[in-house]
Amino acid sequence: MDKKTLKIIITLLLMVSVSVICIFGYKYSQRHTDTQSKDVIENFVENVNQQYDQVNKKVATGYLNKEKIFLAKDLDQKKLDDIQQSINNFENEYNAALANLKSLNSDDLASYQSQVQAVKDKVNQLLTNFQSLQKKFASQKAINGLFEHPFLTGDKQNKEVLITASLKQADFDQVKKANYTKDAKDDYQKALNQGLDIAEGQIKAVTQAKDLYNQLYKDKTVTEQANQASLDQVKQLIGQIKNPKIRDSFTEGLQAIEATVQAQATTQTETTTDSATNTDGTMNQDTMIYDNITPNYNYSGNNTSNYNPSAGNGTNTGGTGNQNNQGQQTPGNQDTGADTGADTGTGSSEEPTPSTPDPETPQNDNEFIGENGGNFTRNE
Repeated sequence: MDKKTLKIIITLLLMVSVSVICIFGYKYSQRHTDTQSKDVIENFVENVNQQYDQVNKKVATGYLNKEKIFLAKDLDQKKLDDIQQSINNFENEYNAALANLKSLNSDDLASYQSQVQAVKDKVNQLLTNFQSLQKKFASQKAINGLFEHPFLTGDKQNKEVLITASLKQADFDQVKKANYTKDAKDDYQKALNQGLDIAEGQIKAVTQAKDLYNQLYKDKTVTEQANQASLDQVKQLIGQIKNPKIRDSFTEGLQAIEATVQAQATTQTETTTDSATNTDGTMNQDTMIYDNITPNYNYSGNNTSNYNPSAGNGTNTGGTGNQNNQGQQTPGNQDTGADTGADTGTGSSEEPTPSTPDPETPQNDNEFIGENGGNFTRNE
């Protein structure tokens, strides 16, 4: 055998050897992989029910009781994240088992495929239960967030809660749109609706007060619309706001409005007083004019006699005569002829010759001489 032929034979033998080694290596590797996949699948199938129950119980701890209506009092985001992690782990094991089915031989595949795929329903059920829990938690958190303190804890409602001072109408509308259920049937959803109704009533009172307040006080200035009526109305609306922090936010403007209205009232009072004074003056003037037009005859009987022969140069004191407005004279104690005068003259003792006045002729426009010579003064 020549060297060339020998070389060819050796090369062929080497190639066959390598092929055999590769075939056996592949089969060994395949058998090993099949064994590993089978182990993974067997382990999952054997423990899947126990793992499912554990995760499902963990989901149930998020609820107050077995009815699974209200959430547990201690449920928070951390606990919720822990439940979700358990579900994720269970789902990952299921996906791993499902992937390893591809590595099984036909006989093993027929044995395990149905068992692995049956777990899919359990995974979906866990995900559905958790999503329901997660949704309730998000809704309750959103509604409790409208208030300074939680409205709903477990199955207990705190109907005396106050909305936060920073709550805006737009924020409330968004929460209500996402969580309000019309014609709610289960107690949990009814409770959420109750919380939304409470918040809506309080924010409505704030909105009404702000609308009127902004009409009366704008840019730190009291507007012309401010008066006693509008002040009383805005104070009433502010008084309906339950949160004292929100009520206090109106203090600055309310004080300014009150000061302006008080100043208006003072000015109005002064104007009314001045008007009344002017009216009284006009009435007094009219009365004076009327008095000058309508005479009131009042004749005083204490008259000075022009002459009494027996009194010398003295004074004759008569009585008092009164005349009413009809011109009738009511004589009082007129001259009785008794001389009560005394001579106090210091001049000549000659007695002047008196002139006898006409009793019916007045000396001037305001005098009238009586029958006994007395002068009566007419007061007009």
